[in-house]
Amino acid sequence: MMNILVHIFLIILLIQDLLYKEVEEQIIRIIFILAIIKLVLYDNYIVSYISLSIYVLPFYIMYIVSTYLNKELVGLGDFKMIIIFAILISSDDILKLITFYLVTYLFAFIYSIIVFKKTKYIPLIPWMYLGYIYVMYI
Repeated sequence: MMNILVHIFLIILLIQDLLYKEVEEQIIRIIFILAIIKLVLYDNYIVSYISLSIYVLPFYIMYIVSTYLNKELVGLGDFKMIIIFAILISSDDILKLITFYLVTYLFAFIYSIIVFKKTKYIPLIPWMYLGYIYVMYI
């Protein structure tokens, strides 16, 4: 039941990010609370801590670089979502990490090629969701 709720809220965020190029903070909070409940009920805290550390590091580096360059490469909503996905995936397997980022950025790259002339904003939440689906279920 909890997984279904998480997917419903993630799909809402995906649609918001694609259509409006912003996401509602309340929905991010709801997904975060569901992820924490999942962590408390089902996951190993140490593995989740390691997962959080290794999944967030590349995004954190991009966030620091974008702040330094005064260009928004990664939005704060994307940064919050990567923390949530790290908790949801809850794995210290480096192969899952690489696969998650590979799927995420491959689809984001394809999307950017298709719509580059129309917009300079690339929504990452839809592609993170695809990466999450791929890592967790395929």
